[in-house]
Amino acid sequence: MLSNDNYSHLGAVMSLKLRPLTLVLLPSLVPAWSAMASEAEIEKIYVHGQRVSAERLLLTEDDWQKRQARDLEDLFADQSAIAVGGALGVAQKLYLHGLEDLLLNVSLDGAIQSGSMFHHTGRLSLEPELLRQVEVQAGPGDATQGAGALGGSIDFVTKDATDLLAPGQSFSGLIKAAHASNNNSDKYGLTLAGRLTENWSLLGSASRQNSDEFKDAEGQRWQGTAAEQEFSFAKLSGEIAEHHHLRLSSEHATDEGLRAQRPNWQISDWNRAYPLETERATHTLNYDFSPGSKWVELKFAAYQSDTELRQDARFGLYEGGVENTGLDLRNSSAVGNHHWVYGVDYRKEHTDLTALNDPSVPTSREDAKVYGVFLQDYWQLARDWKLNAGARYDHYQVLDMKQQDLSSNGISPNLGLSWQSTEQLRIYAGYSSALRGRLTTNSFVLDSRSNAADLKAEEADHYQLGAEWLYQSWLLNANLFRNKIDNAIAERSRVYRNVGEIESKGYDLSLRYQQAGWQWLTSVTKTDATLNGVQLNAYDHAGLGTSTGLTVAMRLQYQLTDQWLTGAGMRSVEGIHQVQTSAGLIDQPGYSVFDAFARWQSGQIEGLSLTFALRNLSDKWYRDQATLPDFNHIPDYEGLAGLPEPGRDARVELAWWF
Repeated sequence: MLSNDNYSHLGAVMSLKLRPLTLVLLPSLVPAWSAMASEAEIEKIYVHGQRVSAERLLLTEDDWQKRQARDLEDLFADQSAIAVGGALGVAQKLYLHGLEDLLLNVSLDGAIQSGSMFHHTGRLSLEPELLRQVEVQAGPGDATQGAGALGGSIDFVTKDATDLLAPGQSFSGLIKAAHASNNNSDKYGLTLAGRLTENWSLLGSASRQNSDEFKDAEGQRWQGTAAEQEFSFAKLSGEIAEHHHLRLSSEHATDEGLRAQRPNWQISDWNRAYPLETERATHTLNYDFSPGSKWVELKFAAYQSDTELRQDARFGLYEGGVENTGLDLRNSSAVGNHHWVYGVDYRKEHTDLTALNDPSVPTSREDAKVYGVFLQDYWQLARDWKLNAGARYDHYQVLDMKQQDLSSNGISPNLGLSWQSTEQLRIYAGYSSALRGRLTTNSFVLDSRSNAADLKAEEADHYQLGAEWLYQSWLLNANLFRNKIDNAIAERSRVYRNVGEIESKGYDLSLRYQQAGWQWLTSVTKTDATLNGVQLNAYDHAGLGTSTGLTVAMRLQYQLTDQWLTGAGMRSVEGIHQVQTSAGLIDQPGYSVFDAFARWQSGQIEGLSLTFALRNLSDKWYRDQATLPDFNHIPDYEGLAGLPEPGRDARVELAWWF
């Protein structure tokens, strides 16, 4: 078996044009890298920032802490397959292989963060400091992935007390203070962890960040980008009885400031600035029962997540909200060369819109439910061959804003094969699918939109083919992919309709070297994302996806001494031109952005460290291609453009782990 411990993910590369014969051969292949070998030897892969399977990426906190990550863009800066646009943290959009995160399953400790409020505001706000790891699956994966993962999934996992406590230690804490020069941002945080008893521990954390408006590389300050943010988190972990483990967590995040009515766009005469507040509260319960039996490894998760947005804009003071409630119950059984995972899941999604200053205006609301049952088998076919096969059945039902009762259901199968050709080379191929019925609508347009009565469920088919090669200190990963979504749903003339076929195809290529104190990685991704053959763009295809050029990400790191760690990184995106939109042709210029960091750890005061980081080192003026492009050159579209990115930003962070 290939041993990839301590190798980081890098990216992907090669355009996939499937011919009819390929379409016949691939529909039953999905990577089985984590397939289970036998009852006596259950394979477990422990990785650090690497691809676990063809398109599954696992990142740990070391991947983002050194550059003092503040938001999603910082978090995924080294991942060429992921693009984050918006410049303003509270309004950022994430794209995976060109598909917007509204087409993904996004979860926090298992709590699904579904639905939206207005122009994406507040949906994915989080605190990188409290994350233990992030797992990204591009494209529909195993049946265990959850309902409706058309473009894949992103699972954020938070820390618990044991992440801060050394063996035998009963109490620990972390104090941090940080400053960023570009927007004069100050951030303070305190995290405490302790053992309450032999079997129970508690983690608590709070942080606050205040920032002024950021400035671009030409020195212009951008109104509507200052913010006051607060974050609090608590997690209780322990053992109820032998083999019975429980984790309870609660997270609360707020953001407030003056924002453009559409916060991810520039302020203009028709997109004025208004006070805006967002608030998210997520509560989760996780229970595990592992008696050591080959038949029983039970996991149960329940969650409730509530996000609210208040905006006092041209129509008055309105509040929109999205609430997700759900559960997941699954069991694992190891029988011979098979490892079965099976269970049920359920999610309820509620969204509403209320005019706070006018009680005569009725509250608009929608309610959606999805029930699922799934079965997945990981099978060690032979010494060098692994197969995984599974399916899930999902039933969707929504009572929409016009009191229409819409429902859909279907089966989503997957099948994959992996061949360990040599100790250094593994080849894999796969097919997976996902079905998603109608869920809730953007809450701030509930009172002015409707669903087509004949709306069909969206259906995704995902194909992949790739290889992993390990030679001494080098790791190479190459992957071809094609994801096709039929019956894509989007708004047309204020009605949500099936608008056609989305296709995302391309390649990922990653290469990493690790030796002594050196680490070097590079990743390359090329994606062609279209709707009915026309390139996706962030203006016409909001909620579906966008187009970005060939993307290259690199990072070099060197441990100078026991006390000093240094590194530098680069992200380069090729320009794309003559992109067709409903307003006319637009260009999206390319750019290359550099950063550097240095970390010092005290030799005299245990746990004391000082980190320096320079973002946008060359002070480059650019607009991320994942942000709304510039339409100012088109008559009647003056003022329509996304925010540019901040210019050079010097960051310093003082931390003491005691």
